[in-house]
Amino acid sequence: MTDAQRDAPRDAGSEPARYVPGPAAVVRLAGSPVAALEGLRCTRSWRTATALVPLRAEIAAEADELSRLLHTAIGATGDGVLKARLVAVRRAVHRGRRVDPARLADVPADLAAPVRAWTARVAERDRLMAALPEHLEQDWAASYEALLEAARLPAFQLGLVHANPDVFLALRKWFDTGRAPQRQTVLRLAQYLARSAAKTSPYSTFTSSGLAAWGRAEEIVEPAGRPAAGRPAAVTATEVSVGSLHRIARAVGERPELLGGCRIRINPSATVFDGALLFLGRRPGEYVHGLALTPTLRRVLQLAADGSTFDDLRGTLLALAAEGNQVDVFLRRLVTLGLLELVPPLADQSADPVADLRAWLHRRRRPGLERLDRTLQELAEALSSYPTITEPGDRVAVRDAVVRTLDTALREVGDHAHAHNPKMAQEFGRYSFYENAVHPGTAAVLDRESWRPLLDDLDAVRTLLGLIGPDLPFKLTLGSLFRSRYPAGAQIPLLVFYRDVLAEQSAAVPGPAGRGSRLAHSRFADADSPVEAVRELHRLRTAGKRLLGERTPDRDGVVRVDPEEVRKLAGEWPEWVRTPTSLAVYCQLADAAHGPELVVNSIGCGFGRGRNRVRQIMDVLDLHAGVPDEPGPAAEHDGVLFAEFEAVARSAVNVRKPGVRLVVDYPGVRSTRADEDRLPVNDLHVECGEDGLLALVSRRLGRRICPVHPGLGADRLLPPAARFMIEAFGESNTWFGAHTELRMTADPRTDDGVRHLPRLMVGNVVLRRAMWMTRADRLPRRADAETGAAWMLRTAAWLAEHGIPERCFVTVLDPAALGGGGNGRGPSNDTKPNYVDFASMLLLLGLERRLAEPNAIVQISEMLPDPGQVRGEHVAEYIVELNEPGVTYA
Repeated sequence: MTDAQRDAPRDAGSEPARYVPGPAAVVRLAGSPVAALEGLRCTRSWRTATALVPLRAEIAAEADELSRLLHTAIGATGDGVLKARLVAVRRAVHRGRRVDPARLADVPADLAAPVRAWTARVAERDRLMAALPEHLEQDWAASYEALLEAARLPAFQLGLVHANPDVFLALRKWFDTGRAPQRQTVLRLAQYLARSAAKTSPYSTFTSSGLAAWGRAEEIVEPAGRPAAGRPAAVTATEVSVGSLHRIARAVGERPELLGGCRIRINPSATVFDGALLFLGRRPGEYVHGLALTPTLRRVLQLAADGSTFDDLRGTLLALAAEGNQVDVFLRRLVTLGLLELVPPLADQSADPVADLRAWLHRRRRPGLERLDRTLQELAEALSSYPTITEPGDRVAVRDAVVRTLDTALREVGDHAHAHNPKMAQEFGRYSFYENAVHPGTAAVLDRESWRPLLDDLDAVRTLLGLIGPDLPFKLTLGSLFRSRYPAGAQIPLLVFYRDVLAEQSAAVPGPAGRGSRLAHSRFADADSPVEAVRELHRLRTAGKRLLGERTPDRDGVVRVDPEEVRKLAGEWPEWVRTPTSLAVYCQLADAAHGPELVVNSIGCGFGRGRNRVRQIMDVLDLHAGVPDEPGPAAEHDGVLFAEFEAVARSAVNVRKPGVRLVVDYPGVRSTRADEDRLPVNDLHVECGEDGLLALVSRRLGRRICPVHPGLGADRLLPPAARFMIEAFGESNTWFGAHTELRMTADPRTDDGVRHLPRLMVGNVVLRRAMWMTRADRLPRRADAETGAAWMLRTAAWLAEHGIPERCFVTVLDPAALGGGGNGRGPSNDTKPNYVDFASMLLLLGLERRLAEPNAIVQISEMLPDPGQVRGEHVAEYIVELNEPGVTYA
């Protein structure tokens, strides 16, 4: 046990621990101070608009009552001048206009005071209405000035250079000339500033990360201290797009003059079954191919098993063949299909892929590669110099050099894919490299006593996730399919089962739609599913929904659930509802009157998720001093071994330290781990477990295997079969997120108005922020208002009508991504909420640009913690890991 685990919070008392926290947490800090958000607000005009909303409502309500009373008075007055004067008074009231003071003498005594008070309110309304456009004009100018001033922060500019150099250059021109750029550029700049101040962001130094140790501290979070004079708060490192380097390596390796010297291997998914050889084809399609197991193919399997080169294999086959041309055609077909793999020169988890690729090129020593090597050298030099440049403006040219040299390298090997596709070209320019900011050593100490009650309640949430996890309906459906298709006690090779599931899908959904990677037997099966276990799951979820979502909120509008109620409910669930073994909880701290609360942002697979990514970056920077202890990769729990995937899936954010001991040896992926720690896909078979769920078993080890993905990349980017393995047999990659409610409630596309879901708490854990969902065309639009002031007033009235807070996070969802009745796949993992302050015209106009699709679903969530509750100058997010007791480490 490490010192960090010894200091970590544990359950009090003599009862066995329900959970074990990870050895350390991750703290992520927003790049800009949260105070920068205040300057974006149109404070005076918004105060005027919010004062007008209730005032206008009061005037309208009182006008109805006064009109009724005046109507009675008019009826009691005979014909004549007095009646005409009272009619004029009533007409003014009905139209919401001020009553002439001279007319008040004609009003009955019991109505004179109410009419006089009503007239005063109308006068105040008219004054505010007249002042609103002027206030807005002044606030608009002030928000420009505040934006310009906040954008002077060097850390923000450094992040902006990486995120959008064009906007940065426009900002510098604004600094130099004093003339603001076009409005659309200003709106984008405001969005970047808001993103960097309101939340942690993936962009460069917009966010910095560090490791937090469990220990004793005076505060619940005790920062390690401010940086010493002359020492930066965070150190940055750059990483090139790993996917681009793999494209370069593949193109070079497949050149005729180099192909012969490449090491080869048989696809690790190649499975002999019923006289045929099944294997996963090359990505991106990754179809399951089948070839007749001929004597020649058997010979290839034997010869390629010893790490020989392509020429070695070719020479042996030529000696046995009658016609050499047929051998070449045969081998090239095997390479094209993916059965015969050229061993990638780059390991997917390489810490320095550019250096590794250059070293491989040097070993080839073939004419024509010198130019590519020089280009890669320029790339390496630009990457290494980028973080050393402290002046933001000087970084632009270096950033361009990185993008340009990487593009040149791809073109030199004949890869022009991104050049002919506008979307790919845009993504290439944006994601050619990453900059990561980390705090050396231990960035903070988390006081274990203060955190213990929060983690105790969070563990109750962990038990709940077993029921609402996204993959459980799929797992149950696959179990039913397995039992109906194969004999009792069958052990079916993984690839055979995968092929059969794909066939079932294709039969259910004819055409191209049935051949994709979304392996459904209805991933979110309906409540009337033919599978009894799925129907039972819906009944259990309905009971859980009654506990969590249908109870009456407290007087403050918050639904509170006792953690013991969750644990009691979980005790009644069947065995196939499994509590997650390891969770990574992205959360924030909020201060409440009774003490701290933990606000959940999302919950994903644990096993070092996030933490091992930070450690990887620290290793690259050689920052080892003062880092919290680490027990090593997770090995097993309750007899089940863990295995992860090392495929970077085109994204450098998946490069990390190992999270678990074993790795799945996957087609097209090169691992540097020892042979005994690699599990080829063809070593795995499927059988039915005692609880009705399917089990993945290694034939070599004779042990059950649980596939996991502790990388930071979205699970949708994983290869299709890898994603299938996690969904069918492993721990879910995303257990809970901002869109989980879309699985738990009715389809928001069918609502006529605005649906409200109150804040939901389990003990001191905020599991769901207060939320509102509606369609985009139901928000007030600028085009429907005559002036900006009128739009602001309509917006303020709409918010007041529905009880929506001024500051919030807004996510715009494509309705096509939402399945009917909450059974669809749901939004992708990269659908991120954006900070919006409805009192900021800059941010409101930016939001409207995203509402072009009228049927889009707009999800609005309260901002919690509120900017006034943020500890310190910057928004902080924590990644806290909870593990099932009994997990062992290598």
